[in-house]
Order: sequence, then C-alpha cells, then structure tokens
Amino acid sequence: NEKMADDSERKDDLRNTEEVANILTPDPVEGDEVEDVDTQEKETGQQGNSDDTEGDNDLLEETAERKPSEEESDGGWDTDLEIEDEKEEYDATGRKVYLQACKVMGIVPVSAFLNSLVTSKVDLKHHGLGSKGAKAIAISMASNACVTHLNLSDNGLGTEGAVAIADMLKENCFVTHLDLSDNVMGPAGALAMNEMLLVNSCITHCFLRGNGFNDSVGPAVAEFIKGNIRLQELDLSHNEFGQETGILIGPAIADSEALQSLNLSWNHLRGKGATTIANGLKTNQMLKKLNLSHNGFDNPGGTAVADALKINNSLVELDISQNRISNEGAKGLAKALAVNDSLKILKCGHNPLLAEGILDLLAALENNNNSSLELLDISHCGIDIEKAPPPAQGKQKDKEPPKSPSEKIKEAISTLKDSHPKLKIVHEEVYVRLSKKPKPEPMVQQQSQLSNESQQDQSQTAADG
Repeated sequence: NEKMADDSERKDDLRNTEEVANILTPDPVEGDEVEDVDTQEKETGQQGNSDDTEGDNDLLEETAERKPSEEESDGGWDTDLEIEDEKEEYDATGRKVYLQACKVMGIVPVSAFLNSLVTSKVDLKHHGLGSKGAKAIAISMASNACVTHLNLSDNGLGTEGAVAIADMLKENCFVTHLDLSDNVMGPAGALAMNEMLLVNSCITHCFLRGNGFNDSVGPAVAEFIKGNIRLQELDLSHNEFGQETGILIGPAIADSEALQSLNLSWNHLRGKGATTIANGLKTNQMLKKLNLSHNGFDNPGGTAVADALKINNSLVELDISQNRISNEGAKGLAKALAVNDSLKILKCGHNPLLAEGILDLLAALENNNNSSLELLDISHCGIDIEKAPPPAQGKQKDKEPPKSPSEKIKEAISTLKDSHPKLKIVHEEVYVRLSKKPKPEPMVQQQSQLSNESQQDQSQTAADG
C-alpha cells in the first residue's frame, strides 16, 4: 500500500512537471516520448507490487513451516508456573478415601456403606463397626456431599469412635439426621457431642439414647440444649441422668428457641430435678412433644407438670407414664385439663391411679368444651372393687344397687365419647386390683374346719354303707 501511495505521488509530480513544461513550451515537440515514459513507469510499478506480494507470501509460508527451537519453547525459559499432569476427578462421595483408610487400618470395608455413599441415607445399625470402623467412616464422610441421614446406632463405637464422628461433623455441613444411640460412648463421648453441637449448624435431629450419660455431663447437655439454634429433635432416653441433671436441664428447656421434641424417658429424674424440668415448660413456647415416662416423678412432679399445662399453650404431646403418680397427682392434672386447649395426646398409664383419680380426669375433659385432646391413655391403672353390699331387705329391695367403680368409669367414658367424638380413650387394658379379704376370727375358722371334717366323715360312712 505504501508503494502504491508513492507511485501516485510520483504521477502527480509528473503531471505538475508536464503542466509547467506546457506553460514554458506551449508546443511540445516530443509528446509521444512523454506518454511512453509514463506508460513505462506504470508497468514498472505494477511489476514491483506483484514481486513484493510474492515475497510476503513466501515469508509467511517459511514462518509457518519453521519449528520453534528448544530455546524458544517453554522448556528453555525460567518460569514459576508448575506444569501439572491431568488432574484426577474430585470424589465427592469419599469412596476412594474410605477404601484407603480401611487398607491403612487393616479392616474390611463395609459394602453397605460404600453403596450408600451415593445416596442420601446411610443406615448401618447393628453392624459391629467398632472404633476403627467409625474412624474410617469419619475420614470418608468429611468430604461427602450426598448423605443427609447417618445412622450408626448399636455399633460399639465407644469413646474413640464417638470422638472421631464428632470431629467429622464439625466439618461436614450436609448431615441433618444423626443417630448414635446404644454405642456406650460414655461421658467423654458426651463432651465431644457437646462441642460438635455447639459448632454444627446443620443437624436438626439427634438421637443419643443408651450411651451411659450421667450427671457428670449434665452441664454439657444443658449447654447444647440452650445454645444450639438448629436442633429440633433430641433423644436422651435410657441414660443415667439424675436429679442434678434435671436441675440444669430445666432452665435450658425454658430458654431453648429451637427444640420441638425432647425425650428424657428411662432416666432417674425425680425430686427437685423433676419439678425444675416441669417449671421450664411454663415459659417454653417451642416444645411440641415431651416424653418424661419411667422417671419416678411422683405426685410433686406430676403436680408441677399440671401447673405448667395451665400456662403452656404450645405442647401437643406429653407422656408421663410410669411415674408413680397417684390420685393426688391426678387431681392436679384434672385441673390442668379443665383449662388447657392445646394438648392433643396425654399418656398417663401404668400409674397407681384408682377410680377416683380416673373419674376426675374424665370429668375435667367433659367440662372443657375447648379441649383439643385426641388421645387419653389410662391403661394399666388399678381399680379398687368395693366390697359387695349386704343383700337388700324390706323396702330397700326396690332400690337399685350402687354402681361399682368400673361401672362408673365405663359410664363416664361413654358420656365423654358422645360429647367429644374425636377423643380416643385407651382403657381396654385396665387391670382390676381386688380389695383384701378380711381375715376370719380363729374360733370361726376352727368351727368351719370341724364342720367340714364332720361332713366328710358322714359322706364316707354313707359310701361304706
């Protein structure tokens, strides 16, 4: 392009020169020679352009064919960039890590676990994993992004296995349901669970029953009940918590802002511990389900629970079975049922309730038109059968005999079902406890024995005759 521009400039100069020459010499003699020169210059310029174009094409072809030397390649230059080989595909399930961990620890991999790593649920209860198996699982689960439900109950994890699982759950942010029941992790395992639950913000359902927790870990348990803001369901049943733990758990229940279901059954919560837990229900507005069965609350604890039910309007299900609550505690529960309008399930069976206490509960529900109760369990409660009245004489023959306690209860239940058709009452399994028979006087007993012997002798004589 530059050459063509130069040629055009030359042509302009030649034209200017011709014009000047025409002015100086108006009648040029050699005009044909000028035209020949101009034509020759044009042809020369075109030939130069084609030669230049051919030269540029040859240069490009030579550059493309020429291979770079070692000095011009990356190998000949100093650089801090690492040239990596092909990267291995990231294993989001942790299967490869699990196999490597089992190989190092010298244990056999569990095929059920390998197959479950790509699903949302891992159910390995009763597999006998032990502490080493738990450690291998913990190593692989740290990077797993699939599993949300982890069940390792009844595997003998012990303290070491529990600590390994707890450390893993500090990093894993996908598991929401955790079941480590019946692993006898002991107090040290409970402390590890406490540290984990204070850090983990993903677990919503945690089952830790049957692990030998006692009053030594009561402060830790109360801490994560109060401090964890995501935990909705907690099972601490079948442990060894006593009165001291109950005193600590009570305020934690009152301050809990997330817990909706709590199972404290089969512990030793009684006395002041029982009343403190019951008092915690008064201010709690989140708990929906509470199981306090098999704890020995006795009448003071039962009365405290009844006082809480008068105030609490969020609890839906309550189980206070097997707590040695008698008629005295039943009277308090009856007063609570007369005003409570949120409770739907009440289980108070297997308590020494007699006919009077049961009738008080039924009468309270009969008088509460706003009651939401759908199930009342009074199974296996004792009923005293009164001594049969003497036979009627004279004018008393026309009067109806008094009803027995069992008949009164059946009648009250029938009436209650008519007024509350949605209510189901479990009473079919009620057993009967008979009153003790009076001991006969010694003289009367001796006379009866003599009469029986004389009758036997007479019958024997008649048979011989």
